[in-house]
Amino acid sequence: MVSYVTSTSGDDDIHIIAGYTMTLLLFMRLLWGLFGSDYGRFSKFFFSFSEIVVHGKQIIGNKPQHYVGHSPLGAVMVYTLLLLLWLTVSLGLTSQAWTEYTGPFWFLHMMPSDTWGRIAENGHEFLPNVLIVCIVLHVLGVFLACYQHRENLVKAMVTGYKK
Repeated sequence: MVSYVTSTSGDDDIHIIAGYTMTLLLFMRLLWGLFGSDYGRFSKFFFSFSEIVVHGKQIIGNKPQHYVGHSPLGAVMVYTLLLLLWLTVSLGLTSQAWTEYTGPFWFLHMMPSDTWGRIAENGHEFLPNVLIVCIVLHVLGVFLACYQHRENLVKAMVTGYKK
């Protein structure tokens, strides 16, 4: 949220710090997804397309299967949010190299062409809007799951424990 607000406020320093912080958090989540706890590992919430469709139908019918970890649609949202965040961060770093001649891509001599720089700049400005929509959908999905399963998923997300 800090990155989103500071993108239009003109406070570039805070925007850049927030972007680098997000990059660090994404790397930490990647490591947790590969080596972390049981329900945080990516391998534990990978579902087939048919499982995702069935789960969607169960939700619509108000009889979703209960999952101790991520549900199929929850997993889709996790992967979607992570992908969008990685793209936003990568495009921001590319844009930073192209417009400001600084940042890790610039120091690694990975200077983007003008075409790619414009694409990165436009994508970095557009993707946060898609992220906001996905975040709202995610929160609504969590509340729906709390209602349908009669459990506190928010508490489970914070503590890491779920019945």
